[in-house]
Amino acid sequence: MKIVNFFINHYKILILICILSLIFGNYLRVLNFGFINDDFDLVGKSLDEVIKSSIYGMHFRPIWYFSFFLIDYIFSPGAFAHHFTNITLHLINLIFAYHIFKKLFDKQKALLIVFFWTFLPQLVFQIVWISGKNDLLMNFFILLSFHLALNNKIKTSLAIYFLAFLAKVTCIFYPLIYLVKFGFGFSKKIKIISFILLIVTLLITIFSTLQGQLQPHIAELSFPIRILNHIKNFIVGWITLFFPIPFFPNFFIALLYLIFISTVFFIIYRSFKIHRFSLLLMMICFVISITLSINYQLRITYTLSLFLVATLISFIDFNKLNLLSYNKFLKIIIFLFFLIYGASSSVLTTNKFKSNQFDISGEMYIMNDFYLNDFYGKFRSFQIKILKDNNIK
Repeated sequence: MKIVNFFINHYKILILICILSLIFGNYLRVLNFGFINDDFDLVGKSLDEVIKSSIYGMHFRPIWYFSFFLIDYIFSPGAFAHHFTNITLHLINLIFAYHIFKKLFDKQKALLIVFFWTFLPQLVFQIVWISGKNDLLMNFFILLSFHLALNNKIKTSLAIYFLAFLAKVTCIFYPLIYLVKFGFGFSKKIKIISFILLIVTLLITIFSTLQGQLQPHIAELSFPIRILNHIKNFIVGWITLFFPIPFFPNFFIALLYLIFISTVFFIIYRSFKIHRFSLLLMMICFVISITLSINYQLRITYTLSLFLVATLISFIDFNKLNLLSYNKFLKIIIFLFFLIYGASSSVLTTNKFKSNQFDISGEMYIMNDFYLNDFYGKFRSFQIKILKDNNIK
């Protein structure tokens, strides 16, 4: 019982130690990792190539493309500088998120949000993979835009949002939160500007999408089936957010996670209270998650995961929770089981990104599977089989 009381009384220090341990024990070693996959198409490009990629590339992410050129220009086209940039950007996002949610809620909830977000294994993609910088940049500008809006600097907030869009278009529907009263739709003028901005970003996204090609098994689908496929993707994306099957390396970790998430739902049920910012956070989660209908994989949920964690924690009334006679036991389960799941899955996922290919002009180092099990591959094969068996066109 003394150990439990020690944990409860010193949880802030223990959480900080855990966060620093993961960063220094896992992510700093990435500085010795080389290039993989898309890195070879992004690093070491000339300014002309960067401009062409920004306009005619498969993805409309000009800030993302230019960030690689900038790092190459200031330092060199070496893996160390690019990995160092990713880690630095994530630390900035971490600190920025803490200060924003401390202002939104309090120090306790802000610290918990940062802790749970830090140990989510899907964050490995952005921190460890050089090409994952698009989400890091988008997240930074989204947080900056959110911070400005909370301080009633709405027009500046919208301008900064556009920079987030230029980093990655998956935040395309973010302006919707400026159209509602519980969001930032304080005036008719702001709503009009937000609506125009939404139309502009939609048109840009449609134009850039036309530059790419659909996967063969998707291109063959009829229009109604494609719509159903997008709905399916959206649902699967949300299911794996709460039950991240791709990050379960074995049955034991899966069981620990299931106990953890069940305990979280139970705590929310017993201590539920709507905070005045809960609806806003819920809407941000929804508008950012709309793009899951295109790509439902967890590796694109860096920003979505942050706001989802913040939403869930906003539902908890700690005064009610502390009245439960067994609240200490519940807290221990949540922290311990999540720590085991998050730390082990994060380390194992990071290991998969290790590459000794440091020459950007050399042979390309290719990884076929980023996850701890082949969930997405099997799921995709199952879908293709269903389509072929039913001759769906």
